[in-house]
Amino acid sequence: MVRDLVLDDPAPFVPLTTSKRRKSVNYEAKAVTLAGRRYIVCRNHDEALWIARKAVITCPQAGT
Repeated sequence: MVRDLVLDDPAPFVPLTTSKRRKSVNYEAKAVTLAGRRYIVCRNHDEALWIARKAVITCPQAGT
């Protein structure tokens, strides 16, 4: 439940670029305060796309 509330918070994500192994990595980050606690949310779109592609490749076709 906390996860859903934090992720659904309307606060905008701020672009953040850092270097990792001599390669630029693009993140988005936002801070959300919920019930007096501060949560930091980071998203890495490159990794999310890689995971999604892998899931599509390994997912069996429905109805076959």
